[in-house]
Amino acid sequence: MNACGQLGAGSALDSSLNPITNPKDDLKTHFITREGVYKQMTLSEYSRPNRGVNNVGSAPVRVSFLTIRPTTSNNGEAGDNDILVNGDIPAMHRSLDPRDHYNDSPTHSDSDAFANCDRICFNVGRELYVFVYRGVRNAVDLNKPIDKRVYKGTYPTSHDFNQQTATPTSCSLIIGFSAGQIQLIDPFQKEFQVSRLYNEDRFIDKTAVTCLKWVPGQPQCFLASHSSGNMYLYNEELPCNPGPPSYQIFKQGDGYTVYTCKTKTSRNPIYKWSISTGAVNQFAFSPNNDAKFLATVSHDGFLRVFNYHAMELIGFMKSYFGGLLCLAWSPDARYIVTGGEDDLITVYSVLEKRIVCRGQGHKSWISQVAFDPYTSYSGDGQQTSGVPIDLGSDEDLRPSSLNSSGLLFRGGAGNRLPTGNVSQFNGPPSASSLGGSAANLRAGALGAVLSRTQKESISSMSLGGSGACSSMSHSYRIGSVGHDTQLCLWDLTEDVLRQPLPSQRHRNSTIISIGTDQVTTPTSCSVDATKNMNSDGKEHQQSKDNKKFHKRGFSFGAKLAGNSHDRWGRNNSSMLCSDKERRENAVARLLGTPVCPRMDEVTVIEPLICKKIAHERLTGLEFREDCVVTACQEGFILTWARPGKKPDDAPLTGQQLTTDSHNVYTVGQTIGRGGYGTVYECCNSKNEKFALKAGGKQSISLEPAVGCKGGLPAKGYPVQERSKIKILKLGSGLYHFLQLIDQGVCPKATEQFMVMELLWKNLSQLQRLLPMKRFSLSTAIRCCMQTINGIEELHSIGYISRDLKPSNFIVRKPCEKSNMIYLIDFGIARKYMSHDGTVKPQRLMGAWRGTARYCSLANHLKQDQCRRDDVECWFYMTLEFIHGKLPWTDISKHERDKIATQKQTLRTTGRETILEGCPEGWSDILDIIDSCDFEAAPEYDTINSILQKAMEANAFTYEMPYDWQNGEICDLDRSHAQSN
Repeated sequence: MNACGQLGAGSALDSSLNPITNPKDDLKTHFITREGVYKQMTLSEYSRPNRGVNNVGSAPVRVSFLTIRPTTSNNGEAGDNDILVNGDIPAMHRSLDPRDHYNDSPTHSDSDAFANCDRICFNVGRELYVFVYRGVRNAVDLNKPIDKRVYKGTYPTSHDFNQQTATPTSCSLIIGFSAGQIQLIDPFQKEFQVSRLYNEDRFIDKTAVTCLKWVPGQPQCFLASHSSGNMYLYNEELPCNPGPPSYQIFKQGDGYTVYTCKTKTSRNPIYKWSISTGAVNQFAFSPNNDAKFLATVSHDGFLRVFNYHAMELIGFMKSYFGGLLCLAWSPDARYIVTGGEDDLITVYSVLEKRIVCRGQGHKSWISQVAFDPYTSYSGDGQQTSGVPIDLGSDEDLRPSSLNSSGLLFRGGAGNRLPTGNVSQFNGPPSASSLGGSAANLRAGALGAVLSRTQKESISSMSLGGSGACSSMSHSYRIGSVGHDTQLCLWDLTEDVLRQPLPSQRHRNSTIISIGTDQVTTPTSCSVDATKNMNSDGKEHQQSKDNKKFHKRGFSFGAKLAGNSHDRWGRNNSSMLCSDKERRENAVARLLGTPVCPRMDEVTVIEPLICKKIAHERLTGLEFREDCVVTACQEGFILTWARPGKKPDDAPLTGQQLTTDSHNVYTVGQTIGRGGYGTVYECCNSKNEKFALKAGGKQSISLEPAVGCKGGLPAKGYPVQERSKIKILKLGSGLYHFLQLIDQGVCPKATEQFMVMELLWKNLSQLQRLLPMKRFSLSTAIRCCMQTINGIEELHSIGYISRDLKPSNFIVRKPCEKSNMIYLIDFGIARKYMSHDGTVKPQRLMGAWRGTARYCSLANHLKQDQCRRDDVECWFYMTLEFIHGKLPWTDISKHERDKIATQKQTLRTTGRETILEGCPEGWSDILDIIDSCDFEAAPEYDTINSILQKAMEANAFTYEMPYDWQNGEICDLDRSHAQSN
């Protein structure tokens, strides 16, 4: 077949090419992941009521949430909308601004308070707002804030609600300011204003507050970090010193010192943590109730992890270059993700004290990162059951709420990962674990993943010091936003978490090599801090193969140009003292060690999605049960509804939709639901039945449903007629794709829909209806022929599926007297061919796509997929057609490494056993697939020739009925439908 065919008339794929010409700067209002479509809720957008010019451009917009459990004994009244104006922090006073006085003073009734118990606080410039947060269900009224405050002379930089003491009528909100002061208010109390000031005269610290947090388990204490590199612990009940406090050393460690005040009576600050000469940009407590661990990120580029109660440094790591700006703990406290000035996210293992991977996708500094606890998965019993949204996947037969990528489809409080698991351990593992026995248990991305056994998998307990091992699988969803206005989502899967240490990495592992030397920034970390490193951390030789590759957000080129001082933007004009030189030399030696590995020594992942969602830099990110919340510097707080959580996500059943050609279709029952749309049964005015697929515009445009009014004979067609079929394809359309009848836009213009032919069941469903749960050899071979021809047709128009499986091939009802098998579901299809007809060059690394049971070995290794991978998926399907199941069918889809091991066994010692019962030539087909290069077209004709010989050897004819055309199958199907 020609390398590139033409689309037939009426092709939805062909008609959808026009929107691609939209400018790249257009903001995205929805994005698609495997669990579905996230949609921006315009009615749930929070901002300043008067969207004037923000004259404080350097103040980041921060967002804080408060969730209150309502009780019947409390009153939810809120008073008038007051504005607090401060000319000077020491002289704060209550005042009303006539410009902001509303004619109808807003009040909040009991019913309003109980209807939604969430509150949101955000700062924009010199203003601070508190609103009732209504989520995705109700529109926000910006004219009725719970509280609004305007500050003069300084502006808020950080704030945090006290979740431990909040009630529906009272809460404590702390606010940090650019001049160093801290204010505690109760935004719910209007009649009796509660306002306390800390560091009022700036004796404690004169620099801006960078982060504020209430201490878990200590309801009256909060921690504040400053640009000076210091952190202070306050008790809300204690006064501050009337003058500059006098400190004495309480505890000292590598690169940090903890002080306490010299006072006869207890006063604030209780403790002073001196961590860095640069700003402490953010800190976070581990997600447990006792705040056992505290993590900080600083301008010096270091992540430091402390045992908070013992005040001991238990681990640290260094950014690739530049400072670190943000961090977040995983829900189970095993990992910390950071982001900063190197444009990378970095995942750090708390248990192993090493960098697990880096993520490359942003084009500028990363301002906020977060783990999504509602789409993260833990294999240690935290999985919840639910209805999968994938259409007809065999792997969804097991009670599971996850797809092949290990992602939760349905969010809920019960879906959270267990929190506080780190607290089970008596301390972090020793430094020797970085290169010792624990490391030797870890498997590689390529070589070891094919020989891994269940006994070799490492549980968190074994890493924590115990010798027990168990099979544990984890999958995490990470989000990040940055100054490039991009929102990125990342999947951190088990195969990435099980990457080997640098000294054990297989030479063919999928990594990104920068191929240049770097020098790290100066830091306050002492020379002795290098003792915590693994002593065998050696610099790897620079790669001689200087391959060029294109990557989104790859902005290292300018930063790494010039000498070392230019790279790091440091001024070295003055003479350095000997102590500072020793510190700098010690930090420079960290490069190439587990504390700061080079780019070719650590796995680099790419984002699942990367979307531009704002015009100004993004500053906030929050994952909630029903939505994702983002904030930008313009002061817009956007709410993105999760799949199935949007109010108008209700089924279209019963509605009448008008197409572009003014035909009216009545929508019936739901046939199936997938991550890229929902399929319904519908009928027209003549009561003719069709299938209607509704989804986002992007998902619909990827559906290559081809109008083909001609057709092949009712029976199967032999290989010798293929030359005639090629001409028909190019002239009349593609024959293994559904006919596009009509298309249109849903009434609310949020979704497109298209009307297609209504077919019957997919091959996976039909196989399960058979008594032996497998096709007869006659049916199996002809299914192999038709499916490979459908795959060839897809490749002929320049696309690869990347998710081929029996459930994506569908047939007509037996009464229609047609044997044709159709290919459906192109949600993650990718165009592999350039506009000039050449194959796009292989990307250095590809993301996981597809279904674990049928995907290729290259997909297991995160390599870029090509036509060969589609055909390899098809080969695994053929084995299932013939045998009824695959050797790895009973392995959980989350244990991809074990499935990959079985697929490798098929190519070595287990080939003869696995291929037993297959027609002659099946082993040759596997060799043909494995020998195909990335850019080469698979040998479709050779494969069809082998299939044709199998037909002739068994005296099969194309006129023989297929298994599903047996009347018993139809009876079983009817009885099964009645029982449901």
